[in-house]
This record gives sequence, C-alpha cells and structure tokens, in this order.
Amino acid sequence: MRVKLGPVKLYLVAGADHLAALFRVSKYMSTKAGVLVALENIFGTPSEAIPFYAADDSGVNPIPAPKSQVKPEHRLNFFQVRAAHKHLSGNGLVRMTEHLLGVLGQ
Repeated sequence: MRVKLGPVKLYLVAGADHLAALFRVSKYMSTKAGVLVALENIFGTPSEAIPFYAADDSGVNPIPAPKSQVKPEHRLNFFQVRAAHKHLSGNGLVRMTEHLLGVLGQ
C-alpha cells in the first residue's frame, strides 16, 4: 500500500513473504529521501543546504560509487555513516549506555 505523509511517499508492506523479498534486495535500497526530510524537519538543517546533501551520490562505502562526481571532501553520506559506526559501537556505545543507565537510575 502506498502512503503519502507530507512530502514523503512511503509503502506499507504486509506479509512475511513480501518482507523477506524486500530484505533480499535491501542493499539496492536507499534511505536518502527520509534522511533529507529528517535533516530539514527534525535537525533544523537550513533549506538552502539540503540540495548539497541531496547531490551526494557517492554512497556510504570507502570507495565512491561508480560514476559519482562528488569531491572527496563532499562525501557527506560516507562521513556520516563512518561517524555513526565509530561512535555508536565499541567504546563509544559503552560510554553512551553507561550514561543512559545513569540517567535512568536517577
């Protein structure tokens, strides 16, 4: 089922077979549209900066996607994913979890 929530078009998928089929091809899917909406509407990124984020077609891997013309220093998707992996795993995750548990324990 196709659903439109403001500027975002979403699809609701029901049934284990349909979900399994989606997971099999998930490496070909992108969350870019959702990230752009979140940047502007949740994180307060200025509207004039959104096209800069949208233009990054280099992907999240260390080696840019074929045919990408994005300069290395403008690879925002790669830098954001690398930062998330660095700070939301290992020692970074341990420190964040300890802090959260401390707050919850108060």
